[in-house]
Amino acid sequence: MVSRDFVQQQKSIAERILPKVFGQLVVQTNEPFIQMIYDLSVPRMSFVRVCILGDAAFVLRPHTSAGILKAATNAVTLANSITNSSNIDVIGALKRWEPRQIELGNNLKYLGISLGNRSQFNQI
Repeated sequence: MVSRDFVQQQKSIAERILPKVFGQLVVQTNEPFIQMIYDLSVPRMSFVRVCILGDAAFVLRPHTSAGILKAATNAVTLANSITNSSNIDVIGALKRWEPRQIELGNNLKYLGISLGNRSQFNQI
């Protein structure tokens, strides 16, 4: 469903700027498709005794290659926060855990936007 003019334009760009083998792959692709990329984040990750983490909280561009790292970091730091709580204070642990995880997710989101913009709009 991609217009022929657009496909030809992209193939021309690919031949011009990509390494030869990648340019050839693009040119030889008979049915190209467009993959939508979204930047999604939540303002909160914890809700009383429940939380969301990983891709449920932050959907990042693939440019960051950080999906598994983000989810693992959320889980490990949450486990540490709960373990370090006196009397297993889950509510307090979540309150202490959340701000840094929101910061991490937003930093990765803005990094992905920056990398995507650089690769898409700052071509040589």
